[in-house]
Formats: sequence, structure tokens, C-alpha cells
Amino acid sequence: MENETGFNELEKAILKWCSEKYEDSALTSQLVSASFKKREWTKVGFYTYFDVPRTLQPVASISMARRGFPITGPFIESPDIEFGGGSLLWGKDGYIDCLELYANGGSFKEHVGQFHLR
Repeated sequence: MENETGFNELEKAILKWCSEKYEDSALTSQLVSASFKKREWTKVGFYTYFDVPRTLQPVASISMARRGFPITGPFIESPDIEFGGGSLLWGKDGYIDCLELYANGGSFKEHVGQFHLR
């Protein structure tokens, strides 16, 4: 279910998780300021696109294993996602622009109810 921002509860939880996990002020500012643009359901996941003001500071390097994007998000457990799933936060030129959600199996329902992030 979507809220007033256009992001659904799963997307909001993942963006919050990324902000808390990586503790990067530029990333946090972008995540808080991101506005919903569109969502594409692929039947095995989603691509959620958003806009971020370019007046904010760009994200430098926050990934421990490698530099830049994508930023690895949490593992998603849900009865609506076959074998659970994962998430990646994509960006370019230091600015986040897409959240990719994917199933580890063959299906990711269009509407995800209960979920747990780890």
C-alpha cells in the first residue's frame, strides 16, 4: 500500500534501513529528500525511481567492499516473495535514482503485505 509520499511501506522501510545501516550524511539527506517518480513491477521484483535535488551533497563512497553504486540493501523475508529477496540502491554521479527489489525465486507479488528486513 502506498502512502502520501508515493512510496509503499516496503520501499520506505528499505530506504530507512539504508540510512541507518550506512550512516552517511550525504546518503541520509538524499534518502529523506527523495520524491517518488514511478514504479515498474517486473513480476520478479520492482524498480522504483525517484528524484533527488541536485543541490544536496553527492554520495562519495559508502560501500565497504567497493566504491559507489549499487548500495546493497537488506534481505527481504515475506510470504509474498518466493525464497525471499534482496534490494539494491542505484545511483549515478553521486545521486541515488532507483531502488531495485528482486525475488530469489520466481515470483515477487505486486502487493507485498507482511515483510521482515535483515
